[in-house]
Amino acid sequence: MDWPDKWVRAPAWRAGAVSRTPRAGSWLVPCDVRTAPFAERAARRSLRGVLVLAVATAAAGALAGCSAGYGSSSQRYPTGTPYPAAVSHPTAAEQAATLRATEGYRRLLLTNAERLSSLLGTLSRDAGSGRLAAAQRDELAAQDAYDVLRADVATDSATADQLDGERWSVGASPFGGLHAIEAALWGHGACPVAHRLATALELQALLAGFVFYRMILTPDHILADAQSQLAWTVGVAVAGREEQFSHHDLVDVVSAVGAARSAFELVAPLGRLVATTTTAAVAARFAALGRVLSGLGPPASVVDNAIPASTWRAIATDTDAINAPLGDLSGLVAGFGSGRTYA
Repeated sequence: MDWPDKWVRAPAWRAGAVSRTPRAGSWLVPCDVRTAPFAERAARRSLRGVLVLAVATAAAGALAGCSAGYGSSSQRYPTGTPYPAAVSHPTAAEQAATLRATEGYRRLLLTNAERLSSLLGTLSRDAGSGRLAAAQRDELAAQDAYDVLRADVATDSATADQLDGERWSVGASPFGGLHAIEAALWGHGACPVAHRLATALELQALLAGFVFYRMILTPDHILADAQSQLAWTVGVAVAGREEQFSHHDLVDVVSAVGAARSAFELVAPLGRLVATTTTAAVAARFAALGRVLSGLGPPASVVDNAIPASTWRAIATDTDAINAPLGDLSGLVAGFGSGRTYA
């Protein structure tokens, strides 16, 4: 069916919506916020369009009300100077960098929501055909995609329980979602169970994308997500508390750190304009951690006990060390808004 324009097009922002006055001698940047293709592709899926729309609307309201992740790390690292004076008079370059960061991050979330749904479909087919090894690879790939979304799916929400069983991983409730699939495949070799669970989760992943499509994002929100990803990496994945059946926690470490780095790199152009030294420090620490992780080999091929305890400790230390300067940078870009108001 054809979706109404209001569901597949970004809102048209009026000049009267501009909330900040450009610095004298600058100009408003003409930014064309292109329609994200997610909703159009979703409508073509073999789902009942009206049902998806209705459930998506309800899911958006429920999830948006509690999409906080593992807490805003920017509040735990309140260093730096928040709301610099220049924010109220952004230059043309700052306006453009802000919009590129927020729309780029939205695109990252949408792409991985769709990727997760697609991988769950592949997992369902492989498990349904009894291909255990292929289904196990699919499960690890699906976990990789979910890890990118983790910071924007509240850990206490029904969505987190349905998709990942997140609260079980930190000991608060029975597991479900991807972890139930993990248990079926790696713990029991039960392809029929994995097939049933993956089929049900495919729609849930699709619905999550609608929430990300309409989310209001700002540079400091993006960096807070990055901090949340890093804090979760140290507290859960490095500790071996995430993949308790497959014991492939390196998949989650690499995915979460990669998601945090991608979030930072989207904000980095703005950061280089307003906080050059801090931005360079964060980039250097991410690069150093990336070299350590890439030296461990393909994550899906490395089991936890193949990595020495000293290496796990070094990964935790290096990961945690990024959060302090990242918090500084979050404070320095905190007043730049969503970027859409500059368009």
